[in-house]
Amino acid sequence: MLQQRKDSWLFGININYTVDGKPFVMPAQARSLLPDIEREIAENKEKLKDQEAVVSQYSGGLVHALSLATLETMRQSQAMFEQRRLSIKYELPQYLSFQNKPDDK
Repeated sequence: MLQQRKDSWLFGININYTVDGKPFVMPAQARSLLPDIEREIAENKEKLKDQEAVVSQYSGGLVHALSLATLETMRQSQAMFEQRRLSIKYELPQYLSFQNKPDDK
């Protein structure tokens, strides 16, 4: 999607994303979430460094396995934060994070 977006800018083509026949429109308040997301990314990077230090203390066994599982879960969270940041920055559809909750109707 990013490559398509980049190519469209080069040729002056407007791209509109649709899913299930509905056009994607970035919510107005989405860009205001970027500073919070970037703060979470920075905080999570520090936690990742701490967890990597914990993992390096052990060479095997249950504690090492659990430490590695925790580290990989934290890396997955980091990837999700990055994906959300990029989807907002480049106005790419990410329907799940912007869907209205049942009481928001």
